[in-house]
Amino acid sequence: MLHHYPYHIDSLIQMSEISRMYDDSQMAADMIERALYALQNSFHPSFQFAKSQNGICYLNYSRVENRGLFIALFKHILYISSKACYRTSLELSKLLLSLDCDGDPLAIILLIDLYAIRSSQYNYLIDFYESFDEFKHLSLLPNMLMSTALAYHYLSKQPGQQQKQAYAAKANAMLREALLKFPNILLELLDKCGVVADRDTEKSRIFSKVANLNVSVGLKHLCDLYVLRMHNEWKLPENVQWLDSIIREVLADESSLESQVKAHKKK
Repeated sequence: MLHHYPYHIDSLIQMSEISRMYDDSQMAADMIERALYALQNSFHPSFQFAKSQNGICYLNYSRVENRGLFIALFKHILYISSKACYRTSLELSKLLLSLDCDGDPLAIILLIDLYAIRSSQYNYLIDFYESFDEFKHLSLLPNMLMSTALAYHYLSKQPGQQQKQAYAAKANAMLREALLKFPNILLELLDKCGVVADRDTEKSRIFSKVANLNVSVGLKHLCDLYVLRMHNEWKLPENVQWLDSIIREVLADESSLESQVKAHKKK
């Protein structure tokens, strides 16, 4: 197919996936770039990516003709992030989200926090969380709540920052909220970071594996994805120390917080 039609979008995407399965990442990335080139050359003159952020250009993912652009752009983001081009990945993630902000068919919102933290765009992540929380219910996503807390924590450590105390207090409050909403994430995160949890944490009525046996499959999957993607940030000594201090606070008030944890689980 590609021999006769070298810019057939679906064939390029499929060939990219086959190349990736055979560990030929360079060929896989080249196929996606060729697909994006073909798509860009076929855009209508009135369709401009730069205007999609203002809601002028919108694509419906349910239309089969539009899916090639979504998938190619998503795979391109993954390939360039593997080269540590995190700022570019963040900007393209914004673009992909803007094409269908309501639906977000490829769940790029699960990656935006990763690229924002890796590219040191802490203020953007905080603004994004505050702007979209009511609309997208970001506080119910473990990645957004944990990463936004981390963004506040990093801002509180920057030299010359005038709002250090306010940022530190906000970081502590958000991390505490995240641990109460998603207690099952803690032991997995500590294990991935190579930190051995103490006996009090392992046997606690909030964080123990027994206490989190009935976690839904979907939530567990989201937590596992976050731990896999972000554990390198959390394993830094200063972040481990900060996390441990919040764990101590939660364990100290464990008896009074159990009802709050149960209320979160019902949601």
